[in-house]
Amino acid sequence: MSAGAMKAGTTWVYDKMKHHPQVSFCMEKEIHYFSHQAKVANTLELKKRIQKSRRAINKMSRSLQQGDMSHIEFREGVSWYTEYMVDEISDDWYLNLFEKEKRENSDIFCADFSNLSCFLQRDGWNHVRSLAKNLKVIYILRDPIGRLWSHYKFHLEASNNAQKNEPEKNFELFKRIISKPWFIRNSMYCENLERLRGSLAESEFKTFYLDDFSSRPAETFDQVHQFLGISEFAYPGMDMKERKNSSLERELPDGWMELVKEVLDEEIVNLKSQGLLHDNWTTF
Repeated sequence: MSAGAMKAGTTWVYDKMKHHPQVSFCMEKEIHYFSHQAKVANTLELKKRIQKSRRAINKMSRSLQQGDMSHIEFREGVSWYTEYMVDEISDDWYLNLFEKEKRENSDIFCADFSNLSCFLQRDGWNHVRSLAKNLKVIYILRDPIGRLWSHYKFHLEASNNAQKNEPEKNFELFKRIISKPWFIRNSMYCENLERLRGSLAESEFKTFYLDDFSSRPAETFDQVHQFLGISEFAYPGMDMKERKNSSLERELPDGWMELVKEVLDEEIVNLKSQGLLHDNWTTF
């Protein structure tokens, strides 16, 4: 399971790892089942699942018409999303999102990349552990300033905000959004890591850096393989320039940096004291 951090390259890592023969994903990258059950966020209410399913089925329909998907794949996808939209969700519902033969194969990891999982408390992780035969959790860190700016741009796009194409134009909007608890908690690496370490055994948890996936992807993926106990694999298309789920290409205005550093000041101090600053993080 990937527990975050949000906007720290998890989608790029997911896009590569889904090719590994010992890693299996379901139709949705982020299920958010455990965070929903723990009331961390209300992400799986029926209305939201129906909306997400409609978008996915429409996308598959276009792929079918363009010849990029077979009729069998289309029917399997529609069948999966039909089950995804049932009224009541439960542990059985979650487990059945993954193929049974893969779920029961001890050599295969059923992967769930849910960035809200980093906010689970001990009870939430005990819930995860009750369903997982061999729990392994990774958490990816990114330069906090770059991550915060990317998250802000992503939020404007996802919420269809009027400023989504000009995120650098409205300082008051920026100031207001990054002060929100639901927003800033994603930048609190030390707090999130403390929660994860307090709930997971050392053998169950490992941190990585987006910088290492960027600069030496093959070596870093080998470290992921070793942590999971799976075979080495040569992933296709390791070029980090082909970012996935990337936000609009706009630079953080120089005049806004003072506020960002003020917001992240305590976190940066904590990261430094714990030896968690990456050498490439030159903004501090």
